[in-house]
Amino acid sequence: MDPASPITILLCTARCFYPLEIEIQWVKNGLLEEEGVAFGEELQNWTYQL
Repeated sequence: MDPASPITILLCTARCFYPLEIEIQWVKNGLLEEEGVAFGEELQNWTYQL
């Protein structure tokens, strides 16, 4: 990793929850971060993951 341009990867996992209505947000320096955020899908056991 080049110290002049550090890269940080953050992971947050929520698995096997039901119902789908859940809200997870990344906040950076007090602002909502939306770039590079990925969401999951319904699993075979009718639960969800993010």
